[in-house]
Amino acid sequence: YEILSGLVGSEMCIRDSAISVSLVSITRHHYSTIFNSVKTHNQINSAFALLRPLVEATYRALWIMLVATENQVKRIGNATRQFSSSPLTLAEKIDRKEGGTIFQSRYKSNSKLLNGMTHGGIELISRQVKDGYIEPNFEELELVGLLSEATANYGMLLFYYGKYVKDNDLLITGGEIVKDIDLIKMLSI
Repeated sequence: YEILSGLVGSEMCIRDSAISVSLVSITRHHYSTIFNSVKTHNQINSAFALLRPLVEATYRALWIMLVATENQVKRIGNATRQFSSSPLTLAEKIDRKEGGTIFQSRYKSNSKLLNGMTHGGIELISRQVKDGYIEPNFEELELVGLLSEATANYGMLLFYYGKYVKDNDLLITGGEIVKDIDLIKMLSI
């Protein structure tokens, strides 16, 4: 919950894109739902299904903040109302801008599971029966991985959003999460 407090009630600056702010807010809501679902062992299927939209919203927001031109943002907001690139392509563009490979490598390593665990994905379907009974059957390590991946994405987003709007509290909160990224990578789903 401390992570969520970094964004709640933050004011939009004039230079903010309503699209990036909305994506940060959507990511916050997905993160909160995933966290609460795992914490209460309620709605685990929905928690796994929300990881993909959380990751996609994270990459879209980061692309807008770090890569997109003003005209590209205007086209998304006014005309097309859609992103013309896949999340992997957005991740590649973000990595080029940042001079690394973290976003595309994380997306590639998790994309099969992100697709399989979304809504009616085959991996999610296969996890509905345990010992002949309808009951979700996820291992503890998978739940840790889900929370780690959701936290890593949300932390990176808070860090870059704090940098984007020059908000030290968000920058510090996101930075504290991001500094533990090596541990999170080891636990990745």
